[in-house]
Amino acid sequence: MSGFLSSSDLVNNSDRGESPGQAQLTQSNGSVCEGASNQPTQCDQTVPSGQPAQPIAEGSPDVSARFAQPIAEGAPGIPGQPSFDPRNLRTGLGMDVHAFAPGRPLIIGGVRVPHYQGLDGHSDADVLAHAVMDALLSAARAGDIGKLFPPSDPAFKNADSIKLLECVSEKVRELGFEILDVDSVIAAQEPKLSPHRDAMRERMAEAMGISVENVGVKATTTERLGYEGREEGITAYATCLLWRCSIE
Repeated sequence: MSGFLSSSDLVNNSDRGESPGQAQLTQSNGSVCEGASNQPTQCDQTVPSGQPAQPIAEGSPDVSARFAQPIAEGAPGIPGQPSFDPRNLRTGLGMDVHAFAPGRPLIIGGVRVPHYQGLDGHSDADVLAHAVMDALLSAARAGDIGKLFPPSDPAFKNADSIKLLECVSEKVRELGFEILDVDSVIAAQEPKLSPHRDAMRERMAEAMGISVENVGVKATTTERLGYEGREEGITAYATCLLWRCSIE
């Protein structure tokens, strides 16, 4: 991904019917994609699940091999165990809510869900992607999406939140973390979201560069209670697990 994204890059114009924006995300407005590249980071893109640690071949890119690396002299570790230190795990929690608004598409988890109204917001108001981004940033202690993508910035008007999720995932890796797992739940009375869960998992997994098996999406109603039950809006919650595999 280029270090400079135009606002038209951030907007899925075919879905929204919007014309490309004029602003460009550069270093001056603090884009989280500054300096990002397609080169491998210090952490690999995926962590195979259920695979035993293998001896490290010279130059091996396999993340699972890193779990078997010898503990550096003087480094904290668990006696008799591989060098994987659970103290380098980080958990994050994210939550987002958006009110319904007429005349907008309903985008959740990067998927356009058929409904007579969408969610109100400065970007595409993807409540699930926003919750996941905040969970990732929380675990990396890297702020929140309001700080990185301020609603006052016209560059993010109608922005495609899946592209913002790609940027956040790159930032997390640049900070030395690997995304191990993400789980989420959406609270909405209507529409029914269960038929779209797998498509949401696939879209967000691709954006984060991890296996779809490491992304969970659930949907529930509130039994007609609260603003979700009155069909005034939708809430999403997300948790994530990161591994700090590089310490600068």
